[in-house]
Amino acid sequence: MTIGPVVCRHRPSPLIHAADEGLTGLELLILCALVLCGLYLVLHLTVLAPAGGDDRGVVVGAMEEGGSLLIEDGEVYGFADDGGPYEGVAVTGEGGLHPDMMGAVLVSVRLATGDLGGVDLSSATVTMTADGRTAPLSLSAANRPLDRGQWTVASRSHVIPFRQADDDLVLEPNEIFEVLLYPEERLAPNTRFTVGITAEGGMPFSLRRTVPPAIRSVMDLG
Repeated sequence: MTIGPVVCRHRPSPLIHAADEGLTGLELLILCALVLCGLYLVLHLTVLAPAGGDDRGVVVGAMEEGGSLLIEDGEVYGFADDGGPYEGVAVTGEGGLHPDMMGAVLVSVRLATGDLGGVDLSSATVTMTADGRTAPLSLSAANRPLDRGQWTVASRSHVIPFRQADDDLVLEPNEIFEVLLYPEERLAPNTRFTVGITAEGGMPFSLRRTVPPAIRSVMDLG
């Protein structure tokens, strides 16, 4: 009787198979630990690092280098050149009044959400551009009533209820400043104009609006 070749199929030992599974689990555990360590380092360098120390983090450092970002908060309002007062601020009305034209603009500004810096408006350059002409406005921090060609902070508030904004001219996180501009030149209906604010520690701020065709005492410019 002829006996054919005997083929031996190797069957892995249960012990070896168990050892392989144990090794794979250990590798996964090590990998998870490395991932967690990496995430911690990233968070520490970008978010958790204190803003005031030497190790300020990449994100905080980039924000400080680029400057704080001013944004609009709510609507922009225009006022007829009728002598005011505008939002409680008295004006001189020198040079006569023109109620059929716009004489003042109110802009509410704050820092962008998450901004950790602050913008000192005491030395800011504030301008108004219309009909191709740009005119600077000077700050009137305490001198009231306002003269034409000046601007001031009409009021200050805080985003968080029951908290107060400081009385200084540094716009800090969660503070809202209502900036009143009283330009030298009145603006006729349908005139497009641009308000610009450039301050140390802040990125240039600019907004564009158009004077409504019908002048009213108070106008919502959007």
